Amino acid sequence: MNVIKFETKVSPILIATFIILGGMLTITSFLEDHSTWLEFILQLCSGLICFLVIVHLYSIKYTIEQDSLVIKAWFYKKVIPIDTITKIEYTFNPISSPAPAFKRLEIYFSKFDSIVISPKDRPYFIDQLQKLKPDIIIKQ
Repeated sequence: MNVIKFETKVSPILIATFIILGGMLTITSFLEDHSTWLEFILQLCSGLICFLVIVHLYSIKYTIEQDSLVIKAWFYKKVIPIDTITKIEYTFNPISSPAPAFKRLEIYFSKFDSIVISPKDRPYFIDQLQKLKPDIIIKQ
């Protein structure tokens, strides 16, 4: 079984935003006078959620396993048969997706489906898919 793994590009700006936000929420939950325990717990949990988002972003993995592209992130797994991929487009589309960077690829597959991902080395990723299916259309 031939497996090719691709590193995920994670935007430092995105990570810095969650670190600052999570840090501020967590630290201020200890510094402020809270009228209720519920207020304290909600603020502390909000900060911890920011840190969990960071862990999640680093858990995203892309692999080519035999004849499929597999996208995994914690509890999420998407398997795309490579023979269903029709087009790959370079994009900066900010939609929610397993793509923790701003330089992304949108992969069109099946008839009406697409997914946005962010492999670290986009040209290499595209090259590996085209080796398996040369008629994939690449749109800059």
